[in-house]
This record gives sequence, structure tokens and C-alpha cells, in this order.
Amino acid sequence: MQIKYSALILIFAVVLPGCSALTSSPPVPIQLKQANDLFIQGELTQAEALYRQLLKQSTGLSIAWFQLGNIYVRTHQLEVATKAFKKAIHINPNEERYWINLVLAQMKQAESNLATARQYHPQSARLNRLNNHLIQRSHESDLK
Repeated sequence: MQIKYSALILIFAVVLPGCSALTSSPPVPIQLKQANDLFIQGELTQAEALYRQLLKQSTGLSIAWFQLGNIYVRTHQLEVATKAFKKAIHINPNEERYWINLVLAQMKQAESNLATARQYHPQSARLNRLNNHLIQRSHESDLK
């Protein structure tokens, strides 16, 4: 008899939370498609709002973090982009494109920081060597 009650309690514990989700906002795949469509159309403000809304429903949605990172790169918010890519990677470290975009965002940050540093220290031999190294590495990667 106790086994029947335990089974019944287990069923209710699994089914009832799912039922409450049915009355909330549209399913994640529909909202994700809408957000992706807005992103593709260049409607970055609306896409960002929809991705953020999705993340309120499910913080473990790595693709939403990834797309937010892409939005932040496009809007030149590189520090926030880096954080978003890192959150996507934390959730799904096996997704190669998350790593690639993180590295690219960090490289853009480095270039921006170097340019700013050179404005303050235009005669710095170390900064000039770093700049030359960065240019050389860029040309090497173009050749590959």
C-alpha cells in the first residue's frame, strides 16, 4: 500500500510542475526562432530583449547566451560579449563556435586596449613591439 502512495506522489511531483509551465509564455523553440529571426534581420535591440526573456525562463540556454555575445560584439560591448560567451561555454563547453567567438572577442578587446595604450604612450618600445607582433600574427593567419 505504501508503495502505491509513493508511486502516486512521484507521479504528481513530475507531472504538476510541467502543467504549470503550459500556462506560461510561448514554448522556448518558438521564442528562440523569433529571436534568431530578429538577430538575422539586424533588429538587435528586439533580439536582445527576447534572448533575455528566454534566459529568465531558462538560464541554461547556451544558444541564447551565445547570441547575446554576438549582439554585444556587433554593438561594440566587448566586455559584456566576453561574459556572455563564457556563460555559453560554461553550459556547453563542447560547442566549438562558442570558443571561437570568445577568442575573437578577446582579440578585439586586446586590439582596442593596445590602440588606447599607444595613444597614451606613443613612444613606448614595448607597446610598439606588441603592435608589430599583433600585425605580424594577423598577416600569418591571413596566409593560412
